[in-house]
Amino acid sequence: MEIDAVLDTCVVVDLLSGRRAIALAPGRYAVSVITELKLLSKPSMSDAEEAQIRKLLSTVFVVELIPEVRTRAIALRQNTRLKLPDAIVAATAQAVFAPLITFDEAIIKAIPDTARQP
Repeated sequence: MEIDAVLDTCVVVDLLSGRRAIALAPGRYAVSVITELKLLSKPSMSDAEEAQIRKLLSTVFVVELIPEVRTRAIALRQNTRLKLPDAIVAATAQAVFAPLITFDEAIIKAIPDTARQP
């Protein structure tokens, strides 16, 4: 399956909240399983919020912690100052050969060939 881009957690949060206007071209998008876990583990989440998150997640491909993601995440952690969740999300984009859409400047600085702002 060809993925057009991987969405970082901060981008998905903004899409859900409408806090920032984000225009994504039609395409095939993915998120890391880390993003799924972060979104669904929010304390005191209402049923409506959970339904909204699950609806969005049903429209993207969720990339599990496959061996390629794990290997790349380890390398990123060893060679950058990225936090482990950020390294996993970045490694997910690298593993599926897709750009990572993020607002996180640390990720963009660490992997400028992969990460970009929306």
